[in-house]
Amino acid sequence: MISLFVLQAAAATAMPASEWRSRAISGTRPVLAADMGYVLADVWSRAPARFLDISSVSLAPWSTTKAENPLVLRQPDWRGFVPKHMFILGGRSPSTNAGSAWVLQEVPPGTYAYLGYSLDYTTSADTPRTGCLCMGSIAFTVRPGVITVVGTFNKDFVAPAAAPVEGISVPAGRQEVAQFFLLERMPNWFGAYVDRIYPIEGLMTYRRDRMELLSPAPPTSSPAPSP
Repeated sequence: MISLFVLQAAAATAMPASEWRSRAISGTRPVLAADMGYVLADVWSRAPARFLDISSVSLAPWSTTKAENPLVLRQPDWRGFVPKHMFILGGRSPSTNAGSAWVLQEVPPGTYAYLGYSLDYTTSADTPRTGCLCMGSIAFTVRPGVITVVGTFNKDFVAPAAAPVEGISVPAGRQEVAQFFLLERMPNWFGAYVDRIYPIEGLMTYRRDRMELLSPAPPTSSPAPSP
C-alpha cells in the first residue's frame, strides 16, 4: 500500500513576487539556507514534473473523512488566483537516460500542487506533450530549512518515499517525508491535456469524476504459535 500523510503544517505566507526564486541544487552535501525550502524527488527523466506555488490559495478542509485514513480532501478557493510561480523537476531532453534520478530543488517555503507533467519523448504532432492533473491531484507544504522528500513521479503516478534518502548528506532531522493532501479540482490554466493522478491503493479511488476516500482494511493478525 502507498502511504500518504495528512497535511499538518500551518499554511505558509506567500513570498512577494519580486523575491520568488527557485534553483536546482547539485552535489551530495547541500548547504541548506534557513529561509528557503527544498524539494527532493525521484523523477522520470522523460516526463518532467511541474509544481505550482498555491500558497496564497485558501484551502478549506472537507468534512468527509474515513477512520484510519491519513488523507484529507481540501477544497481550494481559486477565485482571484493567478498562477505565477512554478518549478520543474526532471530531465528535459529525450537524449537523457530513460530511467529516473533524484533531483533537489531550492524553492521558497509554501504550499505546492502537483500541476502536471511534460512528455519530452513525444514526437507525434497529435499527441499531447503536457498534461494537467486538474481532475485530481495532490499538494504538500515545504517548510524552511529542511528537505521535503516527495517521492517518485512517473507521469501521473505518485509513489512516496521514506526519509532520509541515501546519498544526500545533511544534518539529522533536516529531511522529512512530504505530508500530502488531495485536490479534487484545479483549473486548466494552460490548456493542457486533462488528466488526474492514479487511485491510491486502499486510500483513495474515483466514483465517476469525484475523489472518494476509502476505509483501509484492518491489519491481518498472525495466528498464534502452536504450543
